[in-house]
Amino acid sequence: MPPLYQDSQNGLTGSCLCGAVRYSISASRIYNVVCHCTSCRRVTGSSFLTASIYPIDSLTITIADQQYSANPSPAPGIRSYVDPKTDSGKPLTRHACATCSSFLFAYTPLAEQIVSVGAGTMDQVDSWAPDKEQYARNRARWLPEFGEGAKGLRVYLGHPFEVDGDIRP
Repeated sequence: MPPLYQDSQNGLTGSCLCGAVRYSISASRIYNVVCHCTSCRRVTGSSFLTASIYPIDSLTITIADQQYSANPSPAPGIRSYVDPKTDSGKPLTRHACATCSSFLFAYTPLAEQIVSVGAGTMDQVDSWAPDKEQYARNRARWLPEFGEGAKGLRVYLGHPFEVDGDIRP
């Protein structure tokens, strides 16, 4: 796996809708992504998912004043679902608040050193913009194309790891 490439956005915090689950991230993001895959569309109830990718060991989860490491599966207050029907063919573990059901995080066996954090859960999202758009072949027809190369956006018809095996923005 290639090295992680990061920008300068760090010190991020966020939470689920009800506030029962909070998190902090101590590293810079690797990239921001818009995903149009079938599973992401279904988990959000929308036409796409927006997320930021971070090194997995930079994530700290706080539930009822208890801190947990990046993999919150045993943490009370977190529900996990292993999604076996992904477009990549690899199962993806999704984590949500057990109280309000907000999607929070996802982990993929395609790159075990990263975590995907739902952009809508971040405390500061004003400057969020995608670096990558994946599964663009599934983009809803009514959505405008973000545009290949627009503000440096890289567009993939499938998953970026399938194309170039790279996790750089």
